[in-house]
Amino acid sequence: MLKDNSQLKLSLSPYQGLYDAIIPSNHLLRKLKENIDFSFVNPMLRKQYCENFGRPAKEPEMMFKLLFLKKLYDLSDETLISSAQTDMAYKFFLDLEPEAKMIDPSLLTKFRKTRVTEDILEEMLKETIQQALEKGLIKPRTIIVDSTHTNASVRAKSPAQILRDMSKQLRKEVYKNAFELSEKFPEKPSPEAGLEEEISYTEEPLKALEEGFCYNKDAGKLQCPAGELAMRVEKRTAKNGNTYLRYVFSKVKCRKCPLRESCRVGSGKSKECSYSITQASERNLARLKFEESEHFRERMKIRRRIEEKNGELKEAHGLRRADSRGLFAMELQMYFTAFVANVKRISKLAEPVTQ
Repeated sequence: MLKDNSQLKLSLSPYQGLYDAIIPSNHLLRKLKENIDFSFVNPMLRKQYCENFGRPAKEPEMMFKLLFLKKLYDLSDETLISSAQTDMAYKFFLDLEPEAKMIDPSLLTKFRKTRVTEDILEEMLKETIQQALEKGLIKPRTIIVDSTHTNASVRAKSPAQILRDMSKQLRKEVYKNAFELSEKFPEKPSPEAGLEEEISYTEEPLKALEEGFCYNKDAGKLQCPAGELAMRVEKRTAKNGNTYLRYVFSKVKCRKCPLRESCRVGSGKSKECSYSITQASERNLARLKFEESEHFRERMKIRRRIEEKNGELKEAHGLRRADSRGLFAMELQMYFTAFVANVKRISKLAEPVTQ
């Protein structure tokens, strides 16, 4: 149950003056508190709490600020609560009395899992933009949208391990569709092999795969390396709008073909010999055409701005690597990272200019 504002008591702590004596005026958390209004949190999260039943819940604004501090200083839940118990700047930012007792770290996990949703995170991020607009720090101009990669919360693979996994996947496809080609593969290197040895090994299977397929305009059909034309073509439309053309060749002719051993189409064990080609949809073709336009090239000149911001999020705020596992955990990290970066930027821009 969430408390009403009428239930909140006025702080009369005799130690309140410690904040002015200990925390300097240029401290980051003091500047954030002076320039950022976090009062939007309570109304936004009220729907996540029962109105009339249950024990009184911890104030959402304080819980949200704790998650903010966690991301700002890259702390674990336990370290965060331990630091907030003794660090006066933390308690000042959290609007707590200097002698107040901190919550159990497990409540942060419960707050993340039961109170915070993706819609709420989106609204919280929009709130930072709105506050920047109201302060006149930014102007409503073009919105740049971009994506970036974040490493999973697992031990990173070495380049040799990545290449080994890719060559393994290649061998699986060859074994499934063209088993005879596997006889040309060299012996696999040992698990302790270095990158150079893995590169040398991977090049051999690639040499064994011969394509040589082309489209015969006169016949209007696909032609294989031996000069045989496809008997028919089957079309399939994917969810992304692209069309997949599956050209089917004669199984009888493929069995007698002198290139059978080196051709991935005719050497498989499937009932039909086929070769697939992807055709981009009109929407994707329009996108490709737009990317060739002068307007697109002009817009690309400002893309560096979002790339710089992505770099900041990764290098300064830990977005290069996921801090926990699961899709929602990644969304939570992403939104709070962006929120922290926005808030710090707003606080910086709001500082008075010194002569």
